[in-house]
Amino acid sequence: MPRDQKKAFELMHRAAEHGSPPFGCFTLGSYYLFGNDLDQFGLKGPINYAEGLRLARLGVERGDASCEWLLSMCYHKALGVAKDDTEGFKWAEISANHGDAYGILTLGICYQNGYGVPRDFPKAFELYKRVANDTNETIALQAKMGMGEYYFEASGQPGDIAKARPLIQPAADRGFANAMNLMGRMYELGKGVNKSMEMAKVWYSKAAKEGSDYARTHLAKLGEAMSGSTATDQARPQSGDF
Repeated sequence: MPRDQKKAFELMHRAAEHGSPPFGCFTLGSYYLFGNDLDQFGLKGPINYAEGLRLARLGVERGDASCEWLLSMCYHKALGVAKDDTEGFKWAEISANHGDAYGILTLGICYQNGYGVPRDFPKAFELYKRVANDTNETIALQAKMGMGEYYFEASGQPGDIAKARPLIQPAADRGFANAMNLMGRMYELGKGVNKSMEMAKVWYSKAAKEGSDYARTHLAKLGEAMSGSTATDQARPQSGDF
């Protein structure tokens, strides 16, 4: 790291330790936990779960809702601690109750998939709706995707299936593999769109390029189905996820 960048990084650490924004515990905690870049300093985050976890907990002690969400991710994704979805849910709920948009989104994912709490997709839908127009595009896209999946998979109300695609496709177009899998499934089953195995293959192929194991497995099964050797798989993809 060049000398001036190293000095800047040391100053950021000092600011985080003393609670000085904008380079607080959340920024540096994310840097260590996820390898997030700090572009303005030309830095590439090293993965250091222990330090990221320490900074998340320090921020929680100061009442930072973003750090409450960060601590939730540590438990859900086993970053520096043993995986514990119940503890992850607890911190996501605390963060959401303090108004953090990522906390609200994560709480919705917990309820959708039963992570640390009994599965309750209608409750997840209401949480997604709260942040569907968030100024953070990533949050908004994921929230709308979750709403679209509810209409597609769980609503059961006449006409709701038609609402799914407009909510899911923007996330798919922006490279979200989960949304691409949902688009593939829509075309495969002919729900909300005209049934098309070719279009299903297109979307599953895109998701596979993004690293989706579901898509890779499903592409093989879809190829067999298109050749007439087997039926397609009805299992839904794990879409809402951290």
